[in-house]
Order: sequence, then C-alpha cells, then structure tokens
Amino acid sequence: METKTPDFLDKLTLKNYKYQIESEVSEYDGMPVFNISFSPIDKKLKGAKIGKMQIDTLTMGILNYEFEFTPEGLKDVMGGSSFGGSKDAKVKNFKVIQYYHAALSNYYLHESVLIIEAVIKQDKVEIPAKLTLNFFSTEANSRMGLSIKDSEILENTTFPTGGKKYDDNFWGNFNFIKPTNDLRQIVK
Repeated sequence: METKTPDFLDKLTLKNYKYQIESEVSEYDGMPVFNISFSPIDKKLKGAKIGKMQIDTLTMGILNYEFEFTPEGLKDVMGGSSFGGSKDAKVKNFKVIQYYHAALSNYYLHESVLIIEAVIKQDKVEIPAKLTLNFFSTEANSRMGLSIKDSEILENTTFPTGGKKYDDNFWGNFNFIKPTNDLRQIVK
C-alpha cells in the first residue's frame, strides 16, 4: 500500500514527469473525469513510473491512479530486478492501483492493490509467479451491525477480539497442497 504521496503527484518532483490529458471526458462513480497518462521525462529517473490517473472535472480531486515501474525504475525499487538478490527469482512487473471514494465533499481511500509478477527458476524451468495484495474498505460497520454512511468517517479500525483459532494447515505460510508419497515418486 502506498504510504506517502507518489513522486508523480509530489509538488517537488512533478517536473520529472510528462503528462498527457485525453481529449475525451469519461465517467467514474457517476462523475465526469479527466483521464491523464504520465511517464518519466528521463529514463534514468530513480524509481521511475509510468501510468494513468483520473481526476474529477469539478473539484480536481484524484479519483484513482495506477502505475507500474519502468524497467530502470524496477531495478531501483527491487535492488536489481530480483527478490533479495536471488538469481532464481526475477521480478518482471510491479504495479500499484489506488481507488478513492467521494464522501463529505472529499475523497477517501477505497481500495489499494499491489501486484508483483515474477519468474522463478527451478531446475532450469522458469515458473511464472504473481502476488496480489489488496486492501479494500467496505461500507460494513461491525460495531453495530449497521452500514457506514457516505457522510461518516471511521475514527477507529480496531477489530473485535475473540473468535476461533485459525487452522494452520489451511492458513499456513504455504499455498500448495502437500504432496503424497505417490506424487513424490511420480515427480522423481
């Protein structure tokens, strides 16, 4: 999740990017919006990104944006294009998407998505891998069983305590089925 203003929106680094507004206005959440694409002016820009955003035509509020790192920018972010310097895993794409929702004459984060695509080499075979992390803010209010209204701002995100212990065989730090002895013999 983005924790600070991205460089393509930061006042001090706006000059490092070129912006192109599309000639047609489109619609987002029932509002007319400008579609703007952006890319770095210089290929050597540290952490360079390429992407697009939508801006409300009336308030100029940013409604959403998405970007991915340029090949050079990816090397800056990943310290090379691999996971932790491993030669067996190469990151091919790193994408961020942010959506905002209008409430109380302002815009609040509604959804944040991070997608990392990589290729992992194992025994000279390249295996594609994809990791998607998604933060999604819903309108459910577990405090009272009532929905959160557009005019309400959450002041607390504390989750209720208690509940059942999770099954670590299902929710463990692996996302595959443990192979049986018969399957191990077939793979050998």
